[in-house]
Amino acid sequence: MVVTPDGKTALISARKDRFVYFVDISNPKEPSIKGNVLMPINPSGIAISADGKYAVVIGYGQLVVVIDIEAMGVVDLFDLAKGNFSFGEIAPDGTVIIGYFNQKSIEVFVLSENGKLTWSGSLDLTEHSFTPRDIAVAPDGKTVLVSGIAGVDSPTKHPSQAPVTPSYQLMVLEITSPGELEIKNVLPDIPRVVHSVAFDRAGRHAYMLGCGSIAGGSGNKGPEEEDVSSLLMVGNIESPGVFTFDASRHAKLQSNLPCLGLNFNSLVVRDDKAFVGYSLNVFVGHANSAEFVSLVDLNTFVVKRVPAPGSVTSLARVPLNTIPANVLEGTASCVGACLEPFAIRGFNVAGFSHDQQCFCDADCALWGDCCDDYADACSGCDRMTCAGGAVCVNTSDGYQCGCPQGSHKNNEDGCELDDVCGSEGGADLCGPDATCENQPVFGGHICSCGEDSVWDGISGCMCDFGHEQHGDACVDIDECERNLYDCPEGTTCVNIPGRYVCQPLEP
Repeated sequence: MVVTPDGKTALISARKDRFVYFVDISNPKEPSIKGNVLMPINPSGIAISADGKYAVVIGYGQLVVVIDIEAMGVVDLFDLAKGNFSFGEIAPDGTVIIGYFNQKSIEVFVLSENGKLTWSGSLDLTEHSFTPRDIAVAPDGKTVLVSGIAGVDSPTKHPSQAPVTPSYQLMVLEITSPGELEIKNVLPDIPRVVHSVAFDRAGRHAYMLGCGSIAGGSGNKGPEEEDVSSLLMVGNIESPGVFTFDASRHAKLQSNLPCLGLNFNSLVVRDDKAFVGYSLNVFVGHANSAEFVSLVDLNTFVVKRVPAPGSVTSLARVPLNTIPANVLEGTASCVGACLEPFAIRGFNVAGFSHDQQCFCDADCALWGDCCDDYADACSGCDRMTCAGGAVCVNTSDGYQCGCPQGSHKNNEDGCELDDVCGSEGGADLCGPDATCENQPVFGGHICSCGEDSVWDGISGCMCDFGHEQHGDACVDIDECERNLYDCPEGTTCVNIPGRYVCQPLEP
């Protein structure tokens, strides 16, 4: 998720469904979907140009996609012929820097004023045995930080096999002119793989989220627990291209979740606070934990939990100075607020007091943030004694065995999904060309489409990317025949389902 410079629109990638959504956040308390764009790739990363006009979308697939944000449409595609997870960033001068997971190189482009990408070349990192993991451009628009995923003691070692005292690389680059990069330094003694980077307002300090390793076991740890827990680390930008690592300042976080391509742990810095979200909390070591964001005081580096109403897969800083907020009222009590597993496996609900000052989950003992009545309110149920798919839930009679939210008890004394599609209003959940299906997802249903179409991301069906409606069928658009391609000299357009490729001419 990224936010436009004016703070009015959020762009959110939906990797599985291949959409980028545009959400109006001009009133942050009442966000609304403005529209979406179907991608020819499984999008994951989004970077927005400094003027807020264009977004570069990357992810799983070999294409780099440019979106016109105001028009909510694709304006350019670039085929790098590298089909892997990718990540990248845009500098204020239009330099686009893209890395690919498990490849020792960086691709460099220039984004023009009309949204077209021009490839500047590749920066080969093989000489440094460097495999990039994340890219960040500092506020000076010149300094670029690139994290390395391989340990310095073994160029091929994956973080899941990290030694007890891990050490990784951080590369410092400088943008010398649009599309031109120069390697300035490679720092070898970074204690974690840098997963996300955020800068302070002045651009003097870089705060780096270093992910842990699965070598320590389950994901959730207390804030004081040793091992390979994730770290919030600090570096200093002294001048363009000059960066130093400050080993004396760091905060140990609650997680030792692994550095994987699927793991979009996120970091936001605002004033003297850092906020950290964990995307894999829903899959690893999550059984005893409520949903939360870690809050780090950047003066003391003390870490505490801030409860969240759902799984936090991404964070973004909204460029607003003030926002009105209502002070939540209520007693700091766990009555009716004990942790409940949701019908969707790996997700939990509740687990904190409604006044959001204390927690009601088993991990609160590690963090020291339990509500005073946690033991009395939440100790009356043991999930291991619940039968028929039941779990511990909050009821009017207290905390006891019952069906998780999104499901109900059936005639066989078990739990089954709620019939969302068949209940009142269910017929209106999907468009006329889509079929409603009960599924263990948020909302309890999905809208499925026929073989020739795909879900439109909202309620109906549409033709897939690079296809158009002909009667009742979706057919491929031949970009080559319609002169809808842009191939460099020495190549020819070749149409393939959904798009085209530029192939070198035969000698």
